Amino acid sequence: MGEQKKGQILIIAKNIRGTASGVILEEGKFTRNIAGGKFYQWGKTDGVNNDVNKPRKEALKVIKVEGPFDENEKLVDSIAKEKWYTYKAKFNRTPEKDELKTLKWACEYNESGKKNLLFDVSNKEKIEITHKVLRYNNNLRLRIFAFFQTPLTNTKAEIIQGEVLLVVGTEQHSQTYGNKLMFPAQAVRELRENYKNHQYANIVIFKDAFTNMQLSIIKRDAKKWNINLYMKQINSVTELINYINKGDGNVSRSKIKISTIKFFSHGLPSVLDFGLDGDHEENQRFKIEHVARLKKESFTSNPEIYSYACRTGNSDGRTVTLNPSYKYDSESIKLVKPEESLAQKLSQNLDAKVFAYLRRSNYMSTWLDGGKEEYKSKYITIEDENVSNPFNPKDWFRKGWDEALWNPDGAFLPPKSGDSPAGLLQSGLFIFEKDKTPRLK
Repeated sequence: MGEQKKGQILIIAKNIRGTASGVILEEGKFTRNIAGGKFYQWGKTDGVNNDVNKPRKEALKVIKVEGPFDENEKLVDSIAKEKWYTYKAKFNRTPEKDELKTLKWACEYNESGKKNLLFDVSNKEKIEITHKVLRYNNNLRLRIFAFFQTPLTNTKAEIIQGEVLLVVGTEQHSQTYGNKLMFPAQAVRELRENYKNHQYANIVIFKDAFTNMQLSIIKRDAKKWNINLYMKQINSVTELINYINKGDGNVSRSKIKISTIKFFSHGLPSVLDFGLDGDHEENQRFKIEHVARLKKESFTSNPEIYSYACRTGNSDGRTVTLNPSYKYDSESIKLVKPEESLAQKLSQNLDAKVFAYLRRSNYMSTWLDGGKEEYKSKYITIEDENVSNPFNPKDWFRKGWDEALWNPDGAFLPPKSGDSPAGLLQSGLFIFEKDKTPRLK
């Protein structure tokens, strides 16, 4: 080797190929700096470590989270419930697959400071995830975090809250002590149970059979559960359709779309009857022919409609079926035709998921408090000279005539499927979706 001179580097290697003026290729095991210190020069001996002068790896960090991206890969700043959006993590360097095993994702609502780890997410090697806000979530803002140790890197999106319409009909068919206010009581219950924090909640009430005192009390108690509540009074199906399509001076439909409608009223086969047996009955009937007048663009994507009226999903309008004792046999059941019902037409026209009964609905559960003293202690009565038949049901007549039962907490229990018509006709809520066969929920 000869004498080593100061400042020179001695290379000890094996099977070096190439000329002195070229590049030393492959198979060099290591290079040793005689002047002091030691470093390695890797070759292609194992098929993996093929970098020259391979540096120490920089710690992998998430530098930002991008999103939300919609289904068209478009970046958006607001998201709708029940839709999937994609979020992508960006790193300070290209991660190796094993390094992603410790990557975590979390969400935070309403800038609360509380981070909830996301375990059940659809992901692509965890570098990007898809996540959706459920329809029952009443929050307004969402942050998504990706991190290894401390959740600092995030993206923020506004959650679009569509308007919830609780459409209330009148009880003029059987104005008893317990019946008279059962429909608005159900609307108040919905606020109590499902929409306390919802930004856009509205009771749309057909007013002509309610006294001014009753309307005032209903609004007062509804706002107790949701301070944002807007109660709109109407008197015809035309007014209802106009509000759905356009909004009014308080609600602009160009800004606030409808996400949910829940109907509490009487009904006939494929008819929502908001004024059954009343003076304005015909103007207060929503029929199949009205469906085409509803504008799809007034709704959010994937809206939901619940009808707690009788037989919204039933097309059999024969007079004989009005008899509560009527029973369907193997031939007459063919006349029900749920696929041609009002429920299915609503689903087709609005691309909505619709929930409706084939049978009658039953509102007896409205005041079935089960003896709960806290609830029972809040019962009040409201004067109403039209209440004149206190004998249905028997537990609802105790206060006598000319008074209607009310509770500031709203109904105790929701409506349920009734018992008629019976026979082969199934009970329970059915689900109606566009281009699908109606099915039992």
